[in-house]
Amino acid sequence: GCPYCMRKSGVAEKYVRVVQDMYERSRTVVRCAVGQTEEFKVEVGLHQGSALSPFLFAMVMDQLSEEVRQESHWTMMFADDLVFCSESREQVEEYLERWRFALVRRGMKVSHSNENLNSEEEKTLAASNHLSELRLVLLGWRWPGKSLTGNTILGREEFRLERAAEFSVKRDAERNGRKLTVVDTPGWFSAQTTPTAYQQEMARSLGMCPPGPHAILLVVPVGMFTEMDRARIEENFVLFGEAVWRHTMVVFTWAEVLKNMPIERHIHRQGSALQWVLDKCKKRYHVINNDAFGEQTQVPQLIEKVEKMVAEEGGHFRPMTEEEKVQNQDTAEAIDENSNPKAMKEKRELGARPKQNCSFSSVRPVDAESTHNLMEEVSD
Repeated sequence: GCPYCMRKSGVAEKYVRVVQDMYERSRTVVRCAVGQTEEFKVEVGLHQGSALSPFLFAMVMDQLSEEVRQESHWTMMFADDLVFCSESREQVEEYLERWRFALVRRGMKVSHSNENLNSEEEKTLAASNHLSELRLVLLGWRWPGKSLTGNTILGREEFRLERAAEFSVKRDAERNGRKLTVVDTPGWFSAQTTPTAYQQEMARSLGMCPPGPHAILLVVPVGMFTEMDRARIEENFVLFGEAVWRHTMVVFTWAEVLKNMPIERHIHRQGSALQWVLDKCKKRYHVINNDAFGEQTQVPQLIEKVEKMVAEEGGHFRPMTEEEKVQNQDTAEAIDENSNPKAMKEKRELGARPKQNCSFSSVRPVDAESTHNLMEEVSD
């Protein structure tokens, strides 16, 4: 889509998100011989009448044409597999890095998605960590590839891609004799406060896969990662309590943007903001190429990492008790006061209830059952 082409064209991530937010909230009308229609939300395509539309259209067409031209001769070439054997994993990685550099320098294409490092010890450990059922919750801001990642994990298209999710949705599938449960959630906004309804849906998501998710997958698109992005993640994760970080893994999406750059180099280039998030997750992360939907290795590798995390943490994530929610509310208000002291002062003086446009952290965590009843009342 348009965001993908903007990223491939080198547009800064903050501008990509501005365009995404702009189109997400845009409404339009159609003029015809008998008058004009009522306003409606733009679902697909570029918004006619926007000053940006001609430039975005040209960028999309240029990028798609260039990709077709670049890939045409690669698809008609044979591929060779290289197998490295050594007594240590470190030495194999050293060999692999040398060959990567040599091949790319000579104009050859290297498939990073097919790289696989195995040892007999790791295979034995993976077998002992095997789970017959896996429950995953996807979190992140809007349009980072959460739904597409969910479809990739399930192996089929279960989540809608043409519009951003507004409610938490659960889908199940069976792959290789294992039951997979994936919950997709509404994303938070990158440059403004997340609406209260979206926060409630995120809280409800944990109750949709009882007794609790094995892993929370924090979906982060490859691109510029700012201090504001870090702050938004911290504010929204307060909803679940500090313990949630022990069960969280970062999933980098749109890995094709990296081309030949190792993900470690990208992480280093983003600086302390992204490093803070990875440190909170104990440096657990995985990379997914959203272009390679049918890729055979990236999902099994993700599942193996999740199983290892579950074994290290002693089981799945357990939602907070009522007492823990009260303690967590104090932490949320402390973070909110540090980030927006003026708003907190007004709240104390006026005794006002939290409004929809106030900071997320001032909202008390909501349990799944009460939120579900609230949503039913609204729909009625």
